[in-house]
Amino acid sequence: MLQRKKCVICSSNRIENLYTLKDFPIKMSSTNQHFEKDIEKDMVWGICIECGCIQLIFLVPSEILYEESHNDAIGSTWEKHNQKFVNFLIKYSGQGILEIGGGSGKIASNYIEKREKKKLREWIIVEPNPLIEVIPEKVTVVKAFISDIEMKNYTEIDTVV
Repeated sequence: MLQRKKCVICSSNRIENLYTLKDFPIKMSSTNQHFEKDIEKDMVWGICIECGCIQLIFLVPSEILYEESHNDAIGSTWEKHNQKFVNFLIKYSGQGILEIGGGSGKIASNYIEKREKKKLREWIIVEPNPLIEVIPEKVTVVKAFISDIEMKNYTEIDTVV
């Protein structure tokens, strides 16, 4: 486990433990292995005393957490969520969208179907394990972790999902 020593918002090192969920599964996805092989760690939440940001204190390394794709957001609840989120994005987003972890591409696809294409400059999905079968026009999939991306190459981004 990696320990966060500074706040992700204000960089203060004054983070206090807030709540711990004991023996929490590190992956929220379906697997082919027996549940006894699931990895569980304490999920420790902290609060920054300076700015009030609530954040995880201990982090599972990205290469373990994302070694395979998570659930594909299937079912009516996810469909309703995605539709409401897309409506929110249409109302408030800009023309250059960066989606972090857009595995299935469903949000991008739904957004493009509902919004006039001329208003969208680009939609970039950064995902280490993409499941996108058909990549819509104006969508670029970057197979990587967001921490490995040089953001200076994406100067036209005005919305992050």
